[in-house]
Amino acid sequence: MNPVETVRQLWRRRQASVDALANEPEPPLPVADGLGDLQLDVVDKANPRWTHTMRNRRITFVRAPVVKRSSKIFTMGSCFAIEIRHALLARGYDVFPKYKEITFDPASQRLAKLPDWDNVNHYDTFTIRQEFDLAFSGRHYLSSDFLKHTHLVRNTFDVGGQYTWQDPYRKQIYAANEAALVDLSGRIDKCIGDAIALCDVYVITLGLTEVWRNEANGLYFAQPPGVDKGGGFANVSFHRSTFQENYDNMRRVCELVFGRYPDRTIVLTVSPVPLNRTSTENDVIVATTESKSILRAVAGQLEREFERVHYWPSYEISQRIDIFEENGRHVSRSGVGVIVDAFLRTHAELDPVQAAAQ
Repeated sequence: MNPVETVRQLWRRRQASVDALANEPEPPLPVADGLGDLQLDVVDKANPRWTHTMRNRRITFVRAPVVKRSSKIFTMGSCFAIEIRHALLARGYDVFPKYKEITFDPASQRLAKLPDWDNVNHYDTFTIRQEFDLAFSGRHYLSSDFLKHTHLVRNTFDVGGQYTWQDPYRKQIYAANEAALVDLSGRIDKCIGDAIALCDVYVITLGLTEVWRNEANGLYFAQPPGVDKGGGFANVSFHRSTFQENYDNMRRVCELVFGRYPDRTIVLTVSPVPLNRTSTENDVIVATTESKSILRAVAGQLEREFERVHYWPSYEISQRIDIFEENGRHVSRSGVGVIVDAFLRTHAELDPVQAAAQ
């Protein structure tokens, strides 16, 4: 076949596709479901036409059941990941890691805001990868990896002297002395490692791309130096990470999981929560868009490469309806419910009553 005829055939195929789309019926009017005029539809085939988005107010999802009622679901990521974890728990699912089951001594150890709030956050792909690397290798952080610093206010523990020890690779992990921190960090390792080994679905929320690197060991901090009275001002540098670095981190996570557990499922989502502040020279809204764009592209690339990786559009939903609290950053509980319920309608197996109603 000559090149001219090849081009003609390609044009005919494209025109036939356009004609077929033109004959599709217009979408139904929105159904009032607490979403304002936003419509979230589970369909057999995703909507390919902008004219069927109702001026950017309709998103379609193709049903792909990956979550069973008996599934053990692993969640990790930014503060939005905590909200997903709590929403899934409230809907009767078994969710891990079970940070609230970690025992520790408040007189000498601090584990985030536990026992009241399990905010063990991992905002970026670097700290997420570090957790999976530890879990699959069986290694632990060394004492030399931790920080020993004079507390910015005072040592609030019941024991110890003027120094506070910190595990900076997780959020708000402190102890009154080296032994107490090694013990606490090891308990966190076990909690996360056991959860990774036990779960069959992993929901990982990607938050930001601005990171802080410990030049002494190449590891990445969970938060910038000085946040939450933490240390780390020496030998730590700010790094504005790239698509390739974030892709490599999450590809490594996928390879670790599927290399040992090929039948398991990973769900990636991008947190709707914007940056609290940026360490770049950009405006915070511009910096937020850059971070979310990179992470969204990473998730999309991995979904194309791995059959058992799925992307869930939490970020896209959040940009089409105001689901935020008064501060405009954190997603409200009802907003989290909208996202999680749409996720379950798309990806959870139906019970017999639901299946009969279909």
